[in-house]
Amino acid sequence: MRVVVNDANILIDIAKLDLVEQFFELPFEFHSTQFIIEELHPHQYTPYAHHIKNNVLLLKEYTAEELSDLAEFQREHNTLSEQDCSAYRHAQEIGALLLTGDKNLRMLAEENKLEVHGIIWLFDLFVRQKIVTKKLAVKKLELLMTINKRLPTVELERRIRSWKRS
Repeated sequence: MRVVVNDANILIDIAKLDLVEQFFELPFEFHSTQFIIEELHPHQYTPYAHHIKNNVLLLKEYTAEELSDLAEFQREHNTLSEQDCSAYRHAQEIGALLLTGDKNLRMLAEENKLEVHGIIWLFDLFVRQKIVTKKLAVKKLELLMTINKRLPTVELERRIRSWKRS
């Protein structure tokens, strides 16, 4: 089973789209970090609480030494937040795929040959694995375009057109 480390923006968008249960149907071992979960507002955290409690979403917690190493890593990569650094380092340490929409984090991952994908890739999986119908995927992508303006509109619109046709 593939292991994924989730950045906050993925968890936030999935919660806003009310796709948390479908997200956990994907064939992954799900990870995140204590810093990322602490970043979530209570209404964003609530849909994940059950999954964390039941060890479906596993959280990386840090020792004092690891916190020091993470702080040093962040100083070296000052365009990244502490949360971004924690996601990157955790994915790197456990050999996981990194799920993020953060541009700087994606660039660092790609530069260092760490597999990285975003929410559009997740939608492709939802549809391909028949976890979400094409009709529902279109509806959720249209909603996503209104709540996350940083996503590549061309890619979103291409999928919407394609899934509406089929």
